[in-house]
Amino acid sequence: MQPPEIPADEDLRMRALCRLEVLDSEPERAFDDIVEVAAQIFGVPIALVSLVDSERQWFKARVGLDAPETPRSVSVCGHVVAQGSAIVVPDLGVDPRFADNPLVLEGPKIRFYAGAPLVSREGQILGTLCVIDREPRTPSEAQLAALERLARVVVDQLELRKAELVRVRREAQAAQAQALEKQFVSVVSHELRTPLTSIFAALRLATAGPLGAELSDELRKLLGVCERNARRMMNLVDDLLEYEKLRHRGLELQLAPHDLRELLTEAVEAQRLSAEGDGLRLELDLPAQPLGCQVEARRITEVIDNLIGNAIKFSPPDTRVHVHARRRGDRIEVCVDDEGQGVPEDQRLAIFERFT
Repeated sequence: MQPPEIPADEDLRMRALCRLEVLDSEPERAFDDIVEVAAQIFGVPIALVSLVDSERQWFKARVGLDAPETPRSVSVCGHVVAQGSAIVVPDLGVDPRFADNPLVLEGPKIRFYAGAPLVSREGQILGTLCVIDREPRTPSEAQLAALERLARVVVDQLELRKAELVRVRREAQAAQAQALEKQFVSVVSHELRTPLTSIFAALRLATAGPLGAELSDELRKLLGVCERNARRMMNLVDDLLEYEKLRHRGLELQLAPHDLRELLTEAVEAQRLSAEGDGLRLELDLPAQPLGCQVEARRITEVIDNLIGNAIKFSPPDTRVHVHARRRGDRIEVCVDDEGQGVPEDQRLAIFERFT
């Protein structure tokens, strides 16, 4: 008996086979149908989708054979893998490569074999689609052409199966990530709300009643900045709790008339200490006329705060951050200019993505 040789690309071949995650999987109708059709085309009792593993050939689909696998050392399919092309043996009993093969001499006592290679998208031979008879026979060219076409269908089904596995796995991972995200948002929101509630209450107590009467104007102003930012933090915590709803239904704005000058002034004053602490000049330039507009004050303030905060964060010391606004037709343009390095060219398309 001549055992099949191990091909030179065996490592790549096994990697391609393992990528498909098909070995030892449950039977599937698509593959069962293919071997049934192959057996009918050739009029033979046995047809197999045989995947050649490192030490065995394992049958993804089989008709007419009970064994789920056989050793690679006695497999005819192993010779297809080694040769890299189809093999047709009209009579195994007179072929010196197979005449003393246990599968020929003993059960199932096979005599005819035709196997078309299963070629992966990487170009590796994964195994065969083969048909077997217990009597010698000579197939027609049409039958062999059909076998090769069916072998290509097998590979297509293997790739579709792998794609479906990936899709199901990604959906499961996404569902798990979503559940963890909800849990995270809930826990973080609770943990943030408790200290913020205490901070907010203490600030209001400090600026009201007997304590408030003893405050200097400068200290009252600073505490006012702290209170506004504490309120903003509370709003952000509320947004965390509403995060899932916002993601699915979108942001619903509650528009109302405002003078944008007041909102800009408040936003700049809230971050002036931060800017000065970093050695920056935070400047505000507004027109004398009101900048009346329809906005949701809380949301537009968040946008402005983020722009100013980002400018402060990425500006070198001894430079300025300039906030200014002007009316342009029926719109108002707000600009935050800084002297930092700017957003790198290769990141500009990503800056509006979530969490970027």
